[in-house]
Amino acid sequence: MNVMLLAAGEGTRLRPYTLVRPKPAIPFLNVPLASYPLAFLDGMKVDRLIVNTFHLPTKIVDLFINMNHGARRLHFSHEINQIMGSGGGLSMAHDYFRNQGDLILMNADEVILPLEKHVLAKAFEQHQKNKAFCTLLTMEHPDVGTKYGGIWLDHKDQVCGFGKSAPTMDSKKAEHFIGVQILSEKIFDYLPVGHPSNILYDGVTRAILAGQVVQRYKVDCHWYETGNPKDFLSATGDALKILADTQNGSYPNEFLQRLLERFSKEPPVLEKAGDLTVLKTASSIVAPDCSLSGFAVLGSHSRIEEKSILKNIVVAENITLARDTSAENEIFLENN
Repeated sequence: MNVMLLAAGEGTRLRPYTLVRPKPAIPFLNVPLASYPLAFLDGMKVDRLIVNTFHLPTKIVDLFINMNHGARRLHFSHEINQIMGSGGGLSMAHDYFRNQGDLILMNADEVILPLEKHVLAKAFEQHQKNKAFCTLLTMEHPDVGTKYGGIWLDHKDQVCGFGKSAPTMDSKKAEHFIGVQILSEKIFDYLPVGHPSNILYDGVTRAILAGQVVQRYKVDCHWYETGNPKDFLSATGDALKILADTQNGSYPNEFLQRLLERFSKEPPVLEKAGDLTVLKTASSIVAPDCSLSGFAVLGSHSRIEEKSILKNIVVAENITLARDTSAENEIFLENN
């Protein structure tokens, strides 16, 4: 099985943080965002992992070379003069997929916590059983059609189009696309060569019009928007609650525990006292007279100095917050 992770984007909505690090390298619960799609491949044996680059390319290369990515071979597809989009990026990487059969295409920054094991393997099995051209992983979401565009289904529950509004008279309902899809190698017949394109609106839409079988595989999961600072911090707080809930034996908790064990530079230390939840490592240092509330995620060798007052913060590895720092709902990726 060959997999491509889309990692070329500039992460403009998460600026200024993405001016320092590409979005897949930004820490979420002390591991890079790219850890989450890799963990979602649970149960899949990956031969080639292809990662495209454009924004801060050397940092993307360093990130994946030093990650426990689990693939037998790692390749990079570099977009130099312009960003090629999801379709154009895949088209540029065609040589890695030639005569290799079905492939998986994923965003490199999606935080998905499935409610059951081996979701992607089950979706792939259904994809092959139905001889589908494309299988899109979806979920129910209240913001489909307003905040997010949707995957629209017809009366036979086949995919008939994409967008915030119904694309055809036959469109029945819309579900939220979670950024993971299984594609036939025939996708390259529907993508323009050498030009930016969108995998859904250009490639898959053309395939639908040509009569190809495009289906969805509905997933029960927690999916988090992390594209802007407010949503990123909200997602952090929600994921910490799942991580701290060890009483109910939920699979999302188990999934997170295994993910952090696999990708953390140091073993995670979770501390909960009243309404405060702190995720840190043994090398994280917090001065005793600091005031923490809400949640705090503290990376390896991070340090919070005296008399700081902090609420709902993320502090990356090797970052020091100076004495008397006061902050709420902030991400720290550079020393202040």
